[in-house]
Amino acid sequence: MATSTRIFSFGLGHSPSRSLVKGLARATNGCFVFIPPNTSVDIHVGEQLQKALQS
Repeated sequence: MATSTRIFSFGLGHSPSRSLVKGLARATNGCFVFIPPNTSVDIHVGEQLQKALQS
């Protein structure tokens, strides 16, 4: 993976792999978010996209 590649990860539902979601983002200098069940993902995706575009 290129050193400039950043991963912005999402944990969806009742029991996402917290260590995987966090680990991918932290290892690549990205960000992560956990989205609970029955929650619209639109806002969270927009926030992650804004973070990705800031750099």
